[in-house]
Amino acid sequence: MTPSMGTTQREKAGDRYRGVYFRELATFHGKKPDRAWEIIYFVNGKTVTEKVGRSSTGMTARKAFEILTQRKASIANGEVPSLKAGSPTLDDCWELYRTWAKLQGKHIVPEENRYRLHLAAPFGGRKLIHIDPSDVATFKTDKLKALSPQSVKHILALARRVVTHALEVKNRWRDMNPFEFNEKRGTSVGKLNNERVRFFSP
Repeated sequence: MTPSMGTTQREKAGDRYRGVYFRELATFHGKKPDRAWEIIYFVNGKTVTEKVGRSSTGMTARKAFEILTQRKASIANGEVPSLKAGSPTLDDCWELYRTWAKLQGKHIVPEENRYRLHLAAPFGGRKLIHIDPSDVATFKTDKLKALSPQSVKHILALARRVVTHALEVKNRWRDMNPFEFNEKRGTSVGKLNNERVRFFSP
């Protein structure tokens, strides 16, 4: 591979992830060069190349392929992805929700504390397209080691509520809600009891 301005030439992620590509960067992620991930698809006969993240921010070939699958599904339903609008971060969604809640006269101090203490650090700066349900499942498992199931339920319910509100009021944001109920993938917030249990044990 021939380096060019700190990056290598675009390479395919492999037959398993068709349409997903990466470029190795001059910077490192752990012991390996960081990778910038891209997906390629067609809109109205035109080729679209979309950058979806770096390995250092949690992007992988599988996650990039899931984003590509979402894009293709949207296009098949007649929805053209709005790349100029981009994907909001969870912080973007939170600011919309917080402003709305205050205008409604709601007491949101508990929610502000919950967001600041538990959600801002792991997810706040990440775009929704870069938050995978498996990331949420891991987050839930880790939280259950220190907090009661009821507390974890409240945290995930807040995240889901924040994103749902933002996607409803911002039509140009067409991302999926990574905090939505998905029992099979371990991100359910609806079936928690007050015993400290591991959700991924047989």
